[in-house]
Amino acid sequence: MSKKRILVVSESHKLASGFGNYIKEVLPRLHATGKYEIAEFACYVKSTDFENTDWLIYGNAPLDGEDEYAKQHENPAIQWGMSRFDHAVLDFKPDICYAMRDPWMDSYIVDSPLFPFFHFVWMPTVDSAPQKTEWLYMFDKCDGLFAYSEFGIRTLKEATNGRMVPVDCASPAIDHEMFDII
Repeated sequence: MSKKRILVVSESHKLASGFGNYIKEVLPRLHATGKYEIAEFACYVKSTDFENTDWLIYGNAPLDGEDEYAKQHENPAIQWGMSRFDHAVLDFKPDICYAMRDPWMDSYIVDSPLFPFFHFVWMPTVDSAPQKTEWLYMFDKCDGLFAYSEFGIRTLKEATNGRMVPVDCASPAIDHEMFDII
């Protein structure tokens, strides 16, 4: 039996952002199981920025000489991956696409013409109530939905009268070496 293929949409596991730090913890653990073929669609880096990774990297940032794309890349939707996502999907052919960012950053995934050809697991930030109706509509298209917080789970349950219930809460944890309280 072949390994499931997971395409992880991220800012980049190398960035010191909240999303970057989170995915930096998730990707090596997924890879270490040996159960999956992993690729990362890293929206804020070039494919050439990585030499030694244990998984395939699809960079979204403009390469040297991509002047026209660099101009387009000023558009936030392009920065978040909208124009190169389908290429990564066509090349990698994932069974699962996993994303964990703000709804407006990853909305292009559910609009992709390739959406029917992979399972989509999403952990969008749900940090306010009420949620926008268009976000709830996008979340409802997911094959699996996680929340960052118990607040997110409650908000989605309440907004949909219990119809939309995330699988679980997967909050980013603290670094116990940095925050040693014992």
